[in-house]
Amino acid sequence: MAAELAAGRWQELHDFLATTQDPEDRFFYVNQLSRALGHRPEWVDEWRAARPGSALPALFSGALYVRSAWEARGALRGKYVTQDAARLFHQRLVLADRDLAAAAELDRRDPTPHAESIWVALGLSLGQPELHRRFTEVNRRHPWHCGAYRAVSQGGGPKWGGSFDTLFGLAQQVTDQAPEGHSVHAFVPTVHFERWIYFGWGKDATAADRQGYFRTPHVREQINQAAQKSVVSPAYQPGHQAISDRNMFSMAFWLLGDYRAQLEQMMLTGPVITSVPWNYLSDPIGSYREAWEEAAAALAAGRRFR
Repeated sequence: MAAELAAGRWQELHDFLATTQDPEDRFFYVNQLSRALGHRPEWVDEWRAARPGSALPALFSGALYVRSAWEARGALRGKYVTQDAARLFHQRLVLADRDLAAAAELDRRDPTPHAESIWVALGLSLGQPELHRRFTEVNRRHPWHCGAYRAVSQGGGPKWGGSFDTLFGLAQQVTDQAPEGHSVHAFVPTVHFERWIYFGWGKDATAADRQGYFRTPHVREQINQAAQKSVVSPAYQPGHQAISDRNMFSMAFWLLGDYRAQLEQMMLTGPVITSVPWNYLSDPIGSYREAWEEAAAALAAGRRFR
């Protein structure tokens, strides 16, 4: 389908999305295909003109603007972003917000435009109340939406004006209330990764605190509990999120020093590395290989834990 879009043939995507009723599936395809294109081609306007009553071209247009905005900005911290990049970032996010609002108006049941718009609220610095309002709009339409929780794990923390208290409150809510076997439980290790890397940015802790963070009993308990309710649970049904979920927990288990649990997840994915969470480390591929080899050697020597 990405090849079809690269050639300007949008009709198959339209028909496919129109029959994709599961919100997680629709979000997955919109997110991944807009990421594959990376820019907004001219044929999107042709699509909108040909299907004026459909929310889908506006939704996909908004998603394309979101992807291209963050691509223009880059992954650097705000103070290192150039003026030209910041200008493009802002312009494209404004256009994204316009298109996503139009899509939401045309299809008031679909959570996808609201989930995509969380990244807009984050990038435009619209504030935590607005970010959480959009998050609530997603949950009203589809509770435990993985894409929305992923966005909030980024936008709800201190680096974007939020707080870890809020994030950990949401994580506890997921643990207490989300269905067993659901991918949303990967939100728990994600929040812990965000807290872990923040030790290098914030003023509330030292490098020593970061080094020992994943060895603290409450962190170990929360991650193990989340794993038991998701990737380790007999109720877990691997879907689009499975590779990401298992990578998330394999890195978490590595940092916890639970080699058996780590290698079990790695064996289920094979050597397939997702950017998140391994890009939390300076050398993602090297770190994955190191984690695999360390765990394999430890288990061969009869050691389950570090």
